[in-house]
Amino acid sequence: MALTASLALAKFELTEVNPPDGARLAAPPGPVHLCFSQPLDIRDRGPTRFRYVPPDGLPLAFRVVYLPGHQCLDMIPGLPENPPDGVYTIEWHAVSADGSEEASGELRYQVLHAGATTPIANETRAPTPQVPSGSGGNERDNDGPGIVLLALLALAAAGGAAVLATLAYLVRRAIRRDRQRPPEG
Repeated sequence: MALTASLALAKFELTEVNPPDGARLAAPPGPVHLCFSQPLDIRDRGPTRFRYVPPDGLPLAFRVVYLPGHQCLDMIPGLPENPPDGVYTIEWHAVSADGSEEASGELRYQVLHAGATTPIANETRAPTPQVPSGSGGNERDNDGPGIVLLALLALAAAGGAAVLATLAYLVRRAIRRDRQRPPEG
């Protein structure tokens, strides 16, 4: 019974971030690893959503890879060849798998190409909690590389279907030609 009571009091929150929030980096954070205290609701276009914003303020396309158990994930951004210096922000809104709890926050990284690649001393802070916006819209921007891959697969499938249709036509034509030949002998 004591175990049930302690589980009921467990708070849904971000428990692990790599690189840490507030880090000063020589390059924008590549994959960002996040772990939560409970498994996440990972339904497609569901309530769990992320946004990766570079210094210019325009949302950046990225891919989210959920790790087994759906408690941890890696965010892999589609960074430009020469990413700008400045503050990179990751906005997150996560919902527990059972839908009973949710949490939101921001992670910020300072990118200085000539700067240090270690976290800021005594300035690493916990993720900033935020109240979810009332927009109700899904702001997930992680469709970048996935959409390109799907388009290439669709193109390959269409090309394969065209090749098969051409082969079927040639086989039918060869069969008809054989029927019209007079028997030998």
